Amino acid sequence: MPVPPPECSIGSIQLPEFPNDPPDVSDVCKATMFAAEVRAARRRKEQDDTPTDADVCSATVYQARVLSAYSAAQGAPILGDELAAVILGRLDDMEARMGEIDANLGGRMDAMNANLNANLGGRIDAMNANLAAMNTNLGGRLEALQQMVGNVRILATKSYNLTCGSGLASRFAIMPLPNGQEPPADLPRIENVQDIRNLERYQLIRYINAYGLELRRDEQDKRRAISAHIGCSVDL
Repeated sequence: MPVPPPECSIGSIQLPEFPNDPPDVSDVCKATMFAAEVRAARRRKEQDDTPTDADVCSATVYQARVLSAYSAAQGAPILGDELAAVILGRLDDMEARMGEIDANLGGRMDAMNANLNANLGGRIDAMNANLAAMNTNLGGRLEALQQMVGNVRILATKSYNLTCGSGLASRFAIMPLPNGQEPPADLPRIENVQDIRNLERYQLIRYINAYGLELRRDEQDKRRAISAHIGCSVDL
């Protein structure tokens, strides 16, 4: 008479088919894998339909019966209850050990991932800091370069204007501000000595401030300061 599988439903695990009569090696393997799957699902307890202790007992008894029937068919002594319990206990120990190994490997993998993320995050932060420092240095060098170009432009403009005399025959080049921009559009353009002479008091002050010159009290001194700055070589 074939060994009947457990009659109860064991969670979501599929029950084995009826083994052959007598059971063969394939039946023993299927019964062993079925019992192992039930025990493993019981240990995990991950789902609502987790096998109960009674399910584990039914699966283990079924495994022992198939193994005993196979042993009898092969002419070997039928496994007694005590010997079957020892063998199944060893299987349980092996499966529990495998579960511990899986847990340890999972913990090590989690630790490795955490260390990797921490190291990678630290390196990314360091790279971002280096990039920020490079941007700062580059910005500072760019400002210095722009200032240098502005100074060269001022010197070149002044040198040219010194060759123009009064600027009446050959107009002065417009002297740029220290930031490289042109003077405010609402101020009169200074293209010759007469333009300097015609500047009113408030215009003189604005030109003095725009060019960053020292403020003088006397209006004529203001004109002389502007004249000297732009490169006018004649007296006012």
